[in-house]
Amino acid sequence: MDDKIKILLEKLSIDESHYNHFLNAVLTKIKLNQKEKKCIIYIENNTMFDNEIIKELDEKKNLISPDIKDVKIVYDFKEKNKEIFKNKKT
Repeated sequence: MDDKIKILLEKLSIDESHYNHFLNAVLTKIKLNQKEKKCIIYIENNTMFDNEIIKELDEKKNLISPDIKDVKIVYDFKEKNKEIFKNKKT
């Protein structure tokens, strides 16, 4: 597991039983705008995360810092799950 991802997961109090979803994930970049108190976190992974993992990250992303008011997470999945996209079209 990428050291930066592990630090992020700990900071966000992500349940350790979910760490296995992040074994190949990489925290590629963090953009911080201190003036506007905004943060964008970029995470790259080979496969898509389960919806429950994305939901947990979204619910806890504001734990990154009490000084940051707006936190966004941008995901870059190398292999898209085609079944999920098929089901959304129908």
